[in-house]
Formats: sequence, C-alpha cells, structure tokens
Amino acid sequence: MLPYTAEVLFALFDEYNQAIRPLQGVALFLTAGVLMLALRSRENRSRIIVAILAAGWFWTGVVFHLVYFTELNFAAPAYGIVFILQGFLLFWTGDTGTGFPSVSSANLQVTQVLPFSSCRRSFCR
Repeated sequence: MLPYTAEVLFALFDEYNQAIRPLQGVALFLTAGVLMLALRSRENRSRIIVAILAAGWFWTGVVFHLVYFTELNFAAPAYGIVFILQGFLLFWTGDTGTGFPSVSSANLQVTQVLPFSSCRRSFCR
C-alpha cells in the first residue's frame, strides 16, 4: 500500500513535467538518436549510446528522485543515490569498453534490443 493516492502521484508527475517542459523534446531527440546509432554502423557508437543512457540515469536520480519524489516518499533519496551510482557504473562500463559487446547492424537481433525478453538467443534464430 502506498502512503499517497494516485491523484497525489499524478499531481507530482504534472508538476515535474511542467517544470521540465522544454526538455521533453530534447529527451525525445536523444532517444531517437540512440535508436539510430544502435541500428547504424559508426565508430564509437557504443560509447555515445552509453553516455546518453548514463545521462538519463543521472537526470532521473538527481532531478526526479532527489528533487521531486522526495516530497512523497521517504525512500526517494535512496532511490536517487542508487540511480546516480548506476549512472556512474553505466558510464564507466561504456567508457572502458567492458561488458558491452559490439554488435554490427547485420546481426542485431530481438534479444539484443530487448534484454529482458524470455526468448534465448539460440532459440530465436
């Protein structure tokens, strides 16, 4: 059971979206850029994709959880810190090149795009 109603949560989402209003377009542009980079061959595309994803993680941790969600949930600062740590790990992993294998556009498969898919790579061919 949540300590707040759905209306209160939706009001928080509304307040957050009003505050960052022009930045939704930037986020949409960056998301489209990540998808384009994922499907096209380009030098250092993995690093660019990971940097954009890490920036999104940092934003969510700092702006949403630490600034906005804290007023509703006492655990929001912990969520924010975890998001920030994950952003650092994501950025570090992408920067060092460990843990993110390079994938060419020719062999990009559904299981590589949707990592939480129940379909295993060997069964999807």
